[in-house]
Amino acid sequence: MMQSTSFSSPANKKRLKNIDYSEFKIGLKQLSKLYPNIHFYDFSNTIKERNLFYYANHFNYNVAIKFSETLRDSIQN
Repeated sequence: MMQSTSFSSPANKKRLKNIDYSEFKIGLKQLSKLYPNIHFYDFSNTIKERNLFYYANHFNYNVAIKFSETLRDSIQN
C-alpha cells in the first residue's frame, strides 16, 4: 500500500496572520483520519522566535537542520 505524508512547516507569526491555512489543515487532518496510509503533521506553530527565520517563510541554517531532524523523526515513528 502506498503511503503519503504531508506537513505544514513552521511559519513566522507575520506570515500566519496574512494567510489562513486552517481549511487546508482541516482537510488534511480529515483525510488522514479516513485513510490510514495518509499522514499529516502540523508544525506551523512550533517555532515562535522571529530571529530563527531568515525571511518570513525561510529558516536560518541552524533551524533548517533542526527542523529536518524533527520531521525525519516524526515520519519514522
